[in-house]
Amino acid sequence: MKIVSVYKLKDRLLIHPDSRTTAGIWIATEPFLPLPLNSSSSDIGTAVSVALKGSSDRAPHPSDWRAIAEPRL
Repeated sequence: MKIVSVYKLKDRLLIHPDSRTTAGIWIATEPFLPLPLNSSSSDIGTAVSVALKGSSDRAPHPSDWRAIAEPRL
């Protein structure tokens, strides 16, 4: 299964893949793709396609939760 998350923030869209770890939980993974709120449907679709390619079903389970959150922030 492949999963992508799309968030509408106050100043941008944030699109990223979600991956299931070897322990079975879903986590946000790179690439984190920020887009302007006024992005075209085509640009959003391209970002979603890129994010889908980054979603995996066997990501290593994190040992440092702060480190995996850093790229998203």
